[in-house]
Amino acid sequence: MKRALAILLTLLLITASTAFAGNEKLTFSYWGSGLEKESIEAALHDFTEETGVEVEPLHIPENYQTKLTTMAAAGTMPDAGYMDESNTIGWAINGMIDNLNDIYASDTFSARMESNIFRLDNGDIVGISLANETIVMFYNKAVFDAAGIAYPPATADAAWTWDQFIDVCQQLTVDANGNHPNEAGFDAANIVTYGARIGKASHLLEPLFRSNEGGIYSEDYKSIILDSPETLEVIDALGDMINVQHVHPSPDQAATVPSMSAAFLSNRLAMQIDGQWSLQDLAYSAKEDGTQFGIAVLPKFKKAVTGNTGGPIVLFKDSEHREDAVQLIQFILNPEKVLGLINSGLWQPTEQQWYTDESLIGRWMVEGVHPPEYRTAVIEYTLSSMINNSFFHVPTVAKVNDIYTPALDPVWAGTATAEEAIGSV
Repeated sequence: MKRALAILLTLLLITASTAFAGNEKLTFSYWGSGLEKESIEAALHDFTEETGVEVEPLHIPENYQTKLTTMAAAGTMPDAGYMDESNTIGWAINGMIDNLNDIYASDTFSARMESNIFRLDNGDIVGISLANETIVMFYNKAVFDAAGIAYPPATADAAWTWDQFIDVCQQLTVDANGNHPNEAGFDAANIVTYGARIGKASHLLEPLFRSNEGGIYSEDYKSIILDSPETLEVIDALGDMINVQHVHPSPDQAATVPSMSAAFLSNRLAMQIDGQWSLQDLAYSAKEDGTQFGIAVLPKFKKAVTGNTGGPIVLFKDSEHREDAVQLIQFILNPEKVLGLINSGLWQPTEQQWYTDESLIGRWMVEGVHPPEYRTAVIEYTLSSMINNSFFHVPTVAKVNDIYTPALDPVWAGTATAEEAIGSV
């Protein structure tokens, strides 16, 4: 009887231990391409090998924020994971994201660039970007070479003025008969090569607004300044690219211009302002198809400015395993653990020392992916000219974007001025 009881007790202990171990498994949610999925899951595997803490990856490649909201309503939130930039501060204020003050204060946590910190007014750190993503200008070397025009500048101190940028755009924009926009007979309905394309997302527009000493928000992030003369001037300048200078595809024409790598390969496009994450696709296209591209700093209005973006990693408030989840976050934020994503051109590091230590720079600038001008056009540009994007501070960025972004459609269509469009909302 004693032996039977001992065996039974042992079995009960094993069962309880297994159940407890199951409860200790962390869940980590994230989005991303196949390469990102592979790299993140490899990092999660390495974390388990080092710590013994199991992690269940939750890959959500589409409609990430919508699905996260549904999980929040159902009380099934992950322990940690990616977060949409424009919703991070709002979620934190509403008590759905915990602070990371302890991890940031840790002696083992390397210093981050301030431009990658999601911080509340009270100083709480509620998110840290997994990757810094500097906004830059990519260009098609083949189009520049054919026109005999010098490549765009790769240093902030030599940044083109807006007028210089438009002048080059006009020289590179060509219709089906070989005419340029400032020449007689130019057919704006049959353009075969556009000078430039600029996305209308807030993280792409904000650096241009700030270059003209305008913005979406005031410097203290307490008011909206979309109706300031400085901001309106930039919006009108962007509209003129489409409807006056004819160097940028209109919303209707945009459907005929493919993704950047394909547009460069087919010479449909000369320049595009985008985040440096596009480097991964362009580098792959260069290797596979021979696409010729380079990287430049943004054109300027009054001063050379770039912005950044970068989805943060966060600790969700309902995690029952805070200590392990914080340890996981610290692990994922180590560039060493996700070096494949950095080497591919998809990510940039967020640790300050990876931009200043030559031995570390040499580990993430990869020949065949990062062109030689990357050092000045991205690394030095990030250090010298980066502004802090508004969604690192403002809780209502997503709501504001939903209001003003569609209001600007008439500007892009040439049926309203910026003042009329912004005035309507």
